[in-house]
Amino acid sequence: MRILSTPLAFVAGLLTLGGLQARNSDFQPEELEPIRSLSLHVPFVDEEMRIRFWDYGGDTILNTNKYIRLTADQQSRAGWIWSKKPLPNDAWQTEFEFDIHGGKGHLYGDGMAFWATKNRAEPGPVFGSRDRFEGLGIFFDTYKNSPSNEKYFPIITAMIGDGKTPYDTANDGLTQSIGTCEFAYRGNAAKSKARVTYFRKGMLKLEIKYDGAEAWAECFTAHNTKLPKDVFLGFSAHTGEVHDNHDVVYVSSNRILSKPPPNSQPMNGPSGSGNFGGPASSGSAIGWFFKLVLLTLVCGVAFVGYRTYVQGSSRRF
Repeated sequence: MRILSTPLAFVAGLLTLGGLQARNSDFQPEELEPIRSLSLHVPFVDEEMRIRFWDYGGDTILNTNKYIRLTADQQSRAGWIWSKKPLPNDAWQTEFEFDIHGGKGHLYGDGMAFWATKNRAEPGPVFGSRDRFEGLGIFFDTYKNSPSNEKYFPIITAMIGDGKTPYDTANDGLTQSIGTCEFAYRGNAAKSKARVTYFRKGMLKLEIKYDGAEAWAECFTAHNTKLPKDVFLGFSAHTGEVHDNHDVVYVSSNRILSKPPPNSQPMNGPSGSGNFGGPASSGSAIGWFFKLVLLTLVCGVAFVGYRTYVQGSSRRF
């Protein structure tokens, strides 16, 4: 038994570490305070037919019974909607439902964006909003610009802008991404949802639901992420020669009152990438490699234990 004790303890330690990582990844804040001025729900407008806390423009259309349509399924359209008040500086969570859909065919685009930036209500070439932004952009990209890009589309990428660096359109933003996942969110019968959780001194996390799923799936978690103060919440979309409907169905924002998750600052960059409906991404490949190594180690320990048991039994008889 002495032969088994050390390897088994090592394996147990690895399994415990994996469990801690999983629990940290699954962390959800328990204390949330709704922020009315940063939320949008049907019918969107007040009794005076105004969206009191938001500005919108471009080709955006309000259907007060259903959605906010950032672009219709037509060429060369761009629309946006931005909050008038900034997000909390320390910690917040925003959940939104969206629907990207259009006519049948293999070509469609270009996509939509979630924004938490210092700049607001400035139209431009990056999914309908300005380039060289300062803050966070999360891009729901449905059209592949680079033929050499091996990612499966539609894709989600996130970028922290410094106000000076342009978005790398030619490479679909992947050279600047702090997190990415491949996710079949376009054209489903059930609308998709996304949830962004931010702790100023801890992490930025994106989770998704699509195609009627009941549970949230993690797209990425980026650690040691710090946004500038007083960033505004926004959504934008654009179309070019290819096109789609880009709809926001609701937005629900909350101030996070609970503490950040434990061990939320151990590393830089994303802790992993998700893959939903496409080929394996680099993050998921690393995860599977770790599981394979762990499984091999467990099997090896079990084999050593079995041989030891058999040898001991032979000596006794």
